[in-house]
Amino acid sequence: MSQYEPILQCLDELAVPGSALAARAEVYAVNWGKHQLFVLQMSLRFFRPLEMLNCALQPSVQTVSGMMHAVDEVKT
Repeated sequence: MSQYEPILQCLDELAVPGSALAARAEVYAVNWGKHQLFVLQMSLRFFRPLEMLNCALQPSVQTVSGMMHAVDEVKT
């Protein structure tokens, strides 16, 4: 999500008429603008808790009961 605007800017720059990538860049820009933002936002709802779980499970001092509690929190 933090790179959304730079990606659109890059696609706009690549869509210069006459360039070899112009047609493809324009198609990507249109599709990115319409669909990808929604998909990214929905993905964040799913992956953010999993990323938090991943970080909680990594410390070497984590106990099994602590790990199970973290998993239960994500399930909830």
